[in-house]
Amino acid sequence: MRKLRLYLPLLAAAGLTLALLAGARRSEAAPLFVWPWAGSDGWRFTQSFHIDYALDFQPQIAPNCGDPVDLTHTIRPMAPGTVTAIRYRGPPEPPLPVSLTIDHGDGWSSYYTHLANIPDAVATIGATVEYDTDLGNPSCYSACDPGVGPPCATGRHVHFTLRKDGQGSAIVGQTVCGWTVGADGGISRDGQTYYASFSAAGPIANIDCFSAPPAETPPPTPCPIDTAPSGDACVPALTPAATATSTSTPTDTPTPTPTDTPTPTPTPTPSWLVGDAGCDGSTNSVDALLVLQYAAGYPPSWCTIHGDANRDGAVDPIDATVILQYDAGLIPALPR
Repeated sequence: MRKLRLYLPLLAAAGLTLALLAGARRSEAAPLFVWPWAGSDGWRFTQSFHIDYALDFQPQIAPNCGDPVDLTHTIRPMAPGTVTAIRYRGPPEPPLPVSLTIDHGDGWSSYYTHLANIPDAVATIGATVEYDTDLGNPSCYSACDPGVGPPCATGRHVHFTLRKDGQGSAIVGQTVCGWTVGADGGISRDGQTYYASFSAAGPIANIDCFSAPPAETPPPTPCPIDTAPSGDACVPALTPAATATSTSTPTDTPTPTPTDTPTPTPTPTPSWLVGDAGCDGSTNSVDALLVLQYAAGYPPSWCTIHGDANRDGAVDPIDATVILQYDAGLIPALPR
């Protein structure tokens, strides 16, 4: 009991934090984000989370850096906003703009690099951009030495980061033109999930980003009594005719042959430790804290799913309570 009393302030503080974070998230709805390129052509998803949860995409046909600029494709903002920062090519390349940061309001911002031919009107602090503003072309140029090609770019592409209050992890769970970015780095839409691959086709496109959901069809007006629907009209209902009965000779019902009922296969016991959200081989108050952080919106790890201490299919503050009760010795074991 003494150990549990030590945990009660932690639970109370965690509950208050969760409530504050939930309220803040509800009051700061994210803008409608689209993929940062023009047109409806599909682009290849070539690299998942890296450098503050950045993603890399390139057109389906994107040669290596022997020809550093792709003049046939254009980069555009993920949402309207204002240019707040500019970076320039690394030496020995001339100091031309190569990266942009755009503020979308309410703490949201996006960052783009490997850009070429950024218009002068855009490469200006305070410049206003819209969904259809051209930011430049995808290229192999970068802000690091030697300014073009490896090690910072091996092909013409766009590298971008979506941030909330400066945190790139905000992209996890966000929707970009109908695609949801998962905690495992995959992007999903309509039941399909794609992961980064240099050999993959380019299915990711700006299609139906702004379409409204279909209008609901009102239910049909019921027909009056003694009528029945017929197409778009109601007609008098037919009186069912009397059904003729016939006498038939009963037949013997065959006796079913008994069959053996197969013995169900026992459910295997999971190899991982229930409640061990940190994958350190034990279940304790540290795991409860990791569960509370996940419930508050922090990005999960590969071990977060193990924090489902009550095995109800969800990882939430209830699991944190169960873990603390188990760690305090109030319950002898966690469900398997």
